[in-house]
Amino acid sequence: MAVVGFLVIVPGLIAVLGGLVASSVEPYEPPTPMPRPSSAPPAPPTPKPEPPTPKPAPPEPEPIPNRTNPPLPPPNSGDPAWVRVQQAAVYTASFPSMSGCPAPATLGTMAELQPYATAELACIQNAWRPVLATVGLPSAEVPHFFFSGSEVTSPCGVSTAPAYYCSANGGTIHIGEDLLLDTSWDPIWAKDVIGHEYGHHIQGVSGFFDAMDDLPPGNETIRRNEIQATCFSMGMLRRDDSVTLDRPFYDTLEPHLRSYLDDGTHGSPDSLALWGMRGFHATLAGECTTWLVGSDKVR
Repeated sequence: MAVVGFLVIVPGLIAVLGGLVASSVEPYEPPTPMPRPSSAPPAPPTPKPEPPTPKPAPPEPEPIPNRTNPPLPPPNSGDPAWVRVQQAAVYTASFPSMSGCPAPATLGTMAELQPYATAELACIQNAWRPVLATVGLPSAEVPHFFFSGSEVTSPCGVSTAPAYYCSANGGTIHIGEDLLLDTSWDPIWAKDVIGHEYGHHIQGVSGFFDAMDDLPPGNETIRRNEIQATCFSMGMLRRDDSVTLDRPFYDTLEPHLRSYLDDGTHGSPDSLALWGMRGFHATLAGECTTWLVGSDKVR
């Protein structure tokens, strides 16, 4: 018996009995499973590094006072000896800058003092040589010598001092063992004393020591000369590039000047403080003219 195929129409399905003809239904795809949450807690976010806290800048060093010296009285004598000390050619010169000097130091032996003093004196002379030549003064190097103990013999005679200047024969500087005692507690002593003795050499080539023979005798004339040499020395110290010019250093200067032995010829603590600080703040060598003031300023 023959089987006749027939269509069976079912919505969404076309089929022929005895064999599948076609289907309009899309193939079944199971839904994509959702991921299961992890049982581990999420990692915390990585913190951003904090920028480093900037260190505060060190405070600026306190500067030294900027002071202008009051003017000195004018020359008051026509006497040749007074004219020589009151109107010297070197007074028109500015204190020169000094470069390459040894730094302030504590010195314990003559083996340390000798090279130090030689270097300091060479530095001072290198600075002053063109200055002296410009104002028409001898600028040759001044010889220097060292001596042990407290007493030195020079062409000027016998003297007891840590250092000594003799004006004879063009001038010589003598530096003694006793200077070590001073540098043991104040490291600028060697600089100050060597500068002081070179200040005497400036006076020497300017003819002051010859003029003093014709000035009033006694300690006051000697004090004017000695205090002026200290004023010159402090003017040099201000321009020495081995020295740190800050307020702590500045505050040591007046106590240093007041520590000089008041021996009647080198000046009282008040006078040395007055003229030493005047020299430190001076521009011209003439600001150290101790020969223009009254006796009360050179005690």
